[in-house]
Amino acid sequence: MDDNPITLKTRALNPTVGTERIEILDVLRGFALFGVVVVNMSVDWSWSDSFVAQTPQRADDVIAHVLKVLGRGKFLTVFSFLFGLGVMMQMRRITARGARHVPLMLRRLSVLLLIGLMHYLLIGWTDILHAYAVLGMLLLCFHRCTARTLLVSAVAIVALNVGQPKPLLVMAGEKVLVTVRGETTGADTELRQPDQESLGGQEEEESLERVYRVYANGSYSDILKANALDFAGYVRHFALRWWLGSLFPLLLLGAFAARTRILENVEHHIGLLRKVFWWGLGLGLAGSSLTLLGETLWKNESLSFHTLQFKHLVDVIGIRALGLAYASGIVLLFQNRKWRGRLAPLAAVGRTAFSNYLLQTVPAVALFYSVGLGLYGKVSPVLGASLAVLIFLVQVKISAWWLARFSFGPAEWLWRSLTYGKLQQMSRTQ
Repeated sequence: MDDNPITLKTRALNPTVGTERIEILDVLRGFALFGVVVVNMSVDWSWSDSFVAQTPQRADDVIAHVLKVLGRGKFLTVFSFLFGLGVMMQMRRITARGARHVPLMLRRLSVLLLIGLMHYLLIGWTDILHAYAVLGMLLLCFHRCTARTLLVSAVAIVALNVGQPKPLLVMAGEKVLVTVRGETTGADTELRQPDQESLGGQEEEESLERVYRVYANGSYSDILKANALDFAGYVRHFALRWWLGSLFPLLLLGAFAARTRILENVEHHIGLLRKVFWWGLGLGLAGSSLTLLGETLWKNESLSFHTLQFKHLVDVIGIRALGLAYASGIVLLFQNRKWRGRLAPLAAVGRTAFSNYLLQTVPAVALFYSVGLGLYGKVSPVLGASLAVLIFLVQVKISAWWLARFSFGPAEWLWRSLTYGKLQQMSRTQ
């Protein structure tokens, strides 16, 4: 083995090759991407709440609610977990090859930030890449932390209720006093706000509705202006608390999984994965169902501060727990030979997840934007989900075809080329 420092540094400045990849990670990325396109097409891009309100049919209402309970936020949880895991594994590989991980990772994440901002401003608000880039830079500070520190940090951020007015324990104690004694606290009497404020604020909700209407009826220049205004409001009022309070703990959990090599040595962690699956499934379904029930019962009502905070807590637990249950369930199924064969096609999509994520916006723009068919708010959740399945099946076929001929997806190739400062080998025959 060549241990020459120059050789080690050269290896460190090259991207991960196919033989170094862990198949279950690509399968999980493909699975998460499937969930993202289903939720985007049936709930977010199609604006299902508006459709149900305009065409009150019980079947559409039920399907929209089921998709929210089982889908919204859950697959983003898986993606966030995998992103944190991937960042930590990349830093470990770079360090093992004898190079400094921080400069290379900063370049990599800076490129991702640029692409994410362009995606947000040119296409729309569903972009998550910019948030991952910023939080990935923050995660670099945790590179030398132990697994225990990573786990404790994730739990602490959730317990402190980062981005919300009070820590969970304080909020829970006050809620108990209010309920048991029938009393109100100062915060409870002073803060009575619409229900939407618990998930980002009424201002953000109204801003999104304005953007939706521009997507459906405005010109492309109107869409660009709406995206810019929406991004400014998003950064000013919402981004920091969502990034730190909701997303970053998931990146830390992914880093914890990388540090403990759970997905690299699955057979040694079967017991833990089963516990995560069953506890996550129970808590996730209960939390998401309670959130939906609360939205139905309390719609258009002014709620107390403590009720809003409790609803936020239940919603966060439901989303994160069910997302982690999905991830652990896929990993457990992958250990079965028959299921491994069934899930294997997802790996090609996962290996080109960056490209597929960006390309999913093409049919969305063509269908829902005014520059296309202008179907925002006019597509039923059932039709949206059906279109998503069709789009994903096409992506599975195209991804397999592409990877048989090329080493990377087109977006992955661009990202790697900009990161390493040189054009990467694209064709497998070169």
